[in-house]
Amino acid sequence: MEKSMKPVYIGLDMDGVIIDHTLPKIRLAERYGITITPEQTPSEIMKTLLPAEAWKELQHTLYSDPAVAFASPVMRGARPALRELSEKRIPFALISRRKDPEIAKTLLKRSGLWGAFFHEENTFFVSAPEDKNVRARELGVTHYLDDELKVLDALAQVPNRYLFDKYGAFGERNTYPAIHSWQEFLMTIDLL
Repeated sequence: MEKSMKPVYIGLDMDGVIIDHTLPKIRLAERYGITITPEQTPSEIMKTLLPAEAWKELQHTLYSDPAVAFASPVMRGARPALRELSEKRIPFALISRRKDPEIAKTLLKRSGLWGAFFHEENTFFVSAPEDKNVRARELGVTHYLDDELKVLDALAQVPNRYLFDKYGAFGERNTYPAIHSWQEFLMTIDLL
């Protein structure tokens, strides 16, 4: 099969794709007396396990409390994959729904990703999944990696959408190609 000549432009979600919140989510759930497994930490699954108010508080703490927000590590394999994309001059952009961009940027700085891979020209913060679609269309994104089905559903203008499902938690509920690691993502889009 002949490869398409259309240039690749990759869109990336931040939380659950670039940043791994597995352990902080497990610890925060314990504060509410709920024990969860790593497979239950994807947001679309986890929010069904907690009362709505607890979920809202947990998200606020996870993303806005510096003591917790800065504790999440870079997703395993993300750094070498971003380096590979950079070396091959494949353009990519981070499009996040983070409500506090400054905390997000600080986390990226502390993780060594800001400046090395992300900067003001390729990092965007939006409010809703539909806003991700608008930004992706404006940028010409051809491939998008996110960990939420509802976001992928909203990205109607992106021809290639992938679910980052590190733990295989979505199973048959997923209608997108499931990606379990960054290396698998690069192989799937034929960059390795």
